[in-house]
Amino acid sequence: MIALVVIVFMAASSITSQLNAQTEIPLQDVVSTVRPDRVSEDRDAMLARLIKILKYGGDHSGLGKPTKVDAVIALGLLGDERVVSILAEHLVNEENNSLRLQIVRALGWIGSSQAVPALEQTLQDKYPLLRKQAADVLKAITGRDYEYDKTGLPDYTKMRELIQSAVKGSPSEGVQGGAP
Repeated sequence: MIALVVIVFMAASSITSQLNAQTEIPLQDVVSTVRPDRVSEDRDAMLARLIKILKYGGDHSGLGKPTKVDAVIALGLLGDERVVSILAEHLVNEENNSLRLQIVRALGWIGSSQAVPALEQTLQDKYPLLRKQAADVLKAITGRDYEYDKTGLPDYTKMRELIQSAVKGSPSEGVQGGAP
């Protein structure tokens, strides 16, 4: 469904760029330009472009060019299981932890059991938030709880207590209540 929406959007963009800006195009004309026999073809081309951006794109956006993170998000939203092995490979080999977190999220959106081995490997990662995200995605995919080293994760209970005491106006260790 998402792919069809993307293809309809691409067709609409193509049509409007070719016509005078003041010409109105009824929605049914745009939708009729998307032929069912081309949906798979267009989807394959879109996946190929996103994979190319993931492999060779930049980490930071510049001049409006799509980044690796943009490609990962799009691949995850498309939900095509054919890209799981590529995302898993990047998860294991990528150095950018922010991108790796997004890859784990995308694998979760796809929801394929093919991602389980790479996600299980990620449970041993040095980056604590990545371990937690991988465990959450694995649970969503398999329905099982996964153990992982929680060292380095923020202590949300302590943070919650500090915030509550600050809101109540009773200063706690290192926290001042009220406005300065």
